[in-house]
Amino acid sequence: MHTALPRLVPLRAGTRRSKLLAAASAAVAVSLIPATPAHAVLAYESAEMGPIGQSSGAALGSTSFVGVRFQLLSATTIDRVGAHIGRGVQAEGTVFGALVQLSGASDFPNSGDLSTADVLRTTILTLPAGSDEVVEKFAPATLAAGWYAAVFGSGLFGASGSGFVPMNNPQYGTPSYITRFDPNTTWQNTSNPDMRFVVGTAQARYWIGALSGGTWNSGTNWSPAGIPQAAEDIGFDVNANYAISMSGNASFHDYASESGRVTLAMNGHTLTATGDVIVGTAVVGGAELNFQNGSLAVPAKHEMIVGGSSVASMTLTNNARIDGVYASTLVVGKDSAGTLNLTDSVVNTQWGRVAEDESQSAGVITGSGTVNINANSWWNIGKFFLAGKNGAAVVNINPGGSLLADQGVKIYDSAGTQVNLHGGNIRTPSLDTTGNPSRFNWTSGMLELTNDFTISPSGGLGNSVTISSGKTLYCDGNLTNNGTFNQSGGATFVNGENGLTGSGTTTVTGGAVTALRIRQQAVSIGGAGVIALTTSNPLANSTTSRTVSLTITGSGKLDISNKKLIVPAGNEGTWNGSAYTGLAGLIASGLNNAGTKWQGSGIVTSQTSATLSDLTSIGIATGLEAFGTNSSVMWGGEFVSGNSVLIAYTCAGDANLDGIINGDDYFQIDSAFPQQLHGWFNGDFNYDGVIDGDDYFLIDSNFPQQGPPVPTGSADGFARAIAVPEPAAGGLWLIGGCRLIARRRRFR
Repeated sequence: MHTALPRLVPLRAGTRRSKLLAAASAAVAVSLIPATPAHAVLAYESAEMGPIGQSSGAALGSTSFVGVRFQLLSATTIDRVGAHIGRGVQAEGTVFGALVQLSGASDFPNSGDLSTADVLRTTILTLPAGSDEVVEKFAPATLAAGWYAAVFGSGLFGASGSGFVPMNNPQYGTPSYITRFDPNTTWQNTSNPDMRFVVGTAQARYWIGALSGGTWNSGTNWSPAGIPQAAEDIGFDVNANYAISMSGNASFHDYASESGRVTLAMNGHTLTATGDVIVGTAVVGGAELNFQNGSLAVPAKHEMIVGGSSVASMTLTNNARIDGVYASTLVVGKDSAGTLNLTDSVVNTQWGRVAEDESQSAGVITGSGTVNINANSWWNIGKFFLAGKNGAAVVNINPGGSLLADQGVKIYDSAGTQVNLHGGNIRTPSLDTTGNPSRFNWTSGMLELTNDFTISPSGGLGNSVTISSGKTLYCDGNLTNNGTFNQSGGATFVNGENGLTGSGTTTVTGGAVTALRIRQQAVSIGGAGVIALTTSNPLANSTTSRTVSLTITGSGKLDISNKKLIVPAGNEGTWNGSAYTGLAGLIASGLNNAGTKWQGSGIVTSQTSATLSDLTSIGIATGLEAFGTNSSVMWGGEFVSGNSVLIAYTCAGDANLDGIINGDDYFQIDSAFPQQLHGWFNGDFNYDGVIDGDDYFLIDSNFPQQGPPVPTGSADGFARAIAVPEPAAGGLWLIGGCRLIARRRRFR
């Protein structure tokens, strides 16, 4: 739960560190710390912050607790503890911070497992990679004058990490550090030096500098005086326009702005928030946070809220960044209306939420949110992007803008909610529109789905999807269409090994659909539409396409590349005296295009051995022709029957589509020639309607050139057993020579 920062009150006597620490007992030496305005809000810190990004220090974990004693000379309200801590390269983890009451300067906690009543408060801190300052709050505790300890460890209170406390922090005087090595070891003093621990009061610094031209890094611009530190909250409460610049890196804990409109020129510097950033914390509303040319870093599990308890906005421009990690969340419109505008900027968070309050159930109206991702801008989300759970969410991804959600995008079905892809880019593994795909409005731009995706009534895009000019659909997995997929322009790329599959209908009248294979109830290609089967290992069974109905009209093309296609109960086609009909006619149309091979409409191949030579081609036969039986047979990794039409990229001359030119193919052309039959299976390998010397030239030329058999995907790599043994090397010339002699006799 997040609350507004406390209002500024005069600093009470005894809260500066010069008054917090008294002379230590002889057993424990504690030096007084001089009062410095730069640290007036902190109740205690053991050392100055040292360089971050360290890789080692005093061990911190379930068997090693570390802490420090401190003294309060008057009643003080404490609401946070922190430390300079870190972890190695292991997975993200947490440690606890605990506030413990002591009886004196040499006392220790009463229990090794911190289970006794002297433990007053606890909180959880997320360990950063390397090291950095981490400060977390707990419920405020008003403490009487006396001795206390801030201790840190793991294995208790929900903490489950391991890390270290760097010993590179210039300490103030001689802090009284304590440690406990394992549950069976009592607390003891430690000689480990230069560790930084902080204890904070429930007060904040407020801007009192000039409304325009002030410098963040000047302590005189803040009250209490001093540059805000990582453990300290800040606020901008006056309903005014602030124009502030940064002259160096800076930090704070929580940021709250009731109605102030802050524009921050960061000048390439980094502003680090160790707590929450809340824009809009009062009924007045109108708060703004606008920054440019710099980075707002939120390195722990915290929220950035635009539109808390009042209307607010945040704008990033000119190379501005938000770097939120370790489950940091950006909420636009939580309890009130919020707006986020990105131009030439980048936002990195673990969660992205628009019009969403995690404390409320879906449909409970609270805030509303508007997000505009403009040119040269990205919102990168490590987990989920959620829009419209508790109110109207309007998200516009405009040209040059990108929304990248690593685990998914969910758009709730709430009134007024609309995610608009207007020329930008969305990349996500899943798109969930909660049963109402109209909440996603795609006019142009790229939608990249990094997992499998399904077109169906419950799918994120609904039961009917249209790709038009200006749209690009990338499916890095498989695209299952159980509904209607229409493409009139643009482009679709399906990269999964199963390609475009399902029980639906695909119609392409413009642009290109590219996939490893296509399996649909019906496929229709018209206009200037193209379906291109991408090149892959032809041994993979998954590369064979299949459709019950195939229609190609106009200048449409199906490029089968090096693949196979099955049309069950399809129309193989016949020679009508001037041209082939049916599926054979589509192949003939694709091959013969005014002297340019495989550039026509219909069924084509883009393989260079076919387009630039006569070595390969596209063959067609029925299952009965190829196998001599109506029984179910395996071909191309699929079972086919006698009335199935088989279409394959293969050697020019491979009449029966078994992937090799051998005696079976010569038998077919020799048997069909005297009868003047037609069709590829009978030897018309150039689809000109007649078996003649040109067809014999193709089979004779390619027989000695053929490499390994073109695989068919059947169990043994061939469509059927080879009936005629391959000629021996010595006989090869005899067969070829005899056929050449015969051809010369026949066609003189």
